[in-house]
Amino acid sequence: MVGFAENNGMHKYQIEDINKTLFDSRKRGEIKPNIDGWISERIPWANPNNQKIARKLEKNSGWRFLQGNGKVSGKLLGGCMDILEVIKDTALWIEPNDWKEKIMFLETSETKMSPDAFCKILRNYAASGILINIRGIILGRPYDNQFWKEYDEMLLKVIREEEGLVELPIITGMDFGHTCPIFTIPYGVMAEINVEKRTFTILENGVKNEDPH
Repeated sequence: MVGFAENNGMHKYQIEDINKTLFDSRKRGEIKPNIDGWISERIPWANPNNQKIARKLEKNSGWRFLQGNGKVSGKLLGGCMDILEVIKDTALWIEPNDWKEKIMFLETSETKMSPDAFCKILRNYAASGILINIRGIILGRPYDNQFWKEYDEMLLKVIREEEGLVELPIITGMDFGHTCPIFTIPYGVMAEINVEKRTFTILENGVKNEDPH
């Protein structure tokens, strides 16, 4: 929601995404990295004098395809890791079998989860049978892009070295989560990771036209 209140107006990347995802019933299609850059900078909105100060765009080095071969597809399921931890063992929690053949999307919050905590959560996903069920993982860029290298290392440590899931596709540093601007992830729609072509595609539409008749 932060993108809607961006100083000096919303970024083109997010406007185009919202129009395609929320106001178009056609297949969303391939999602591309935002080449213009990303933002985490905080400029207090309470001071009216700050409202015309554009936040600084940081250079986007692109998405990182850590491992995997070929292409996989699956329905999108996931969320913010901090919140997923809060709902564990509640009626809202997603059971291991519900992750079967899904593409898991994950993000961390502005609290900047430590790499150690990130690793422990991944090990929990492995022990509970989640990681063996999924088709792939996409990870949003962390706030301030902090710990991106450590998170990548932990993903490979747990998934590749400890669990032996060497074919599981993983993309990190993607334009969703707690930096701006972002693309929208519609829950439950089919998506595709193509490692050879280094692409991520949403294969369905996020909304449907309803015939009033």
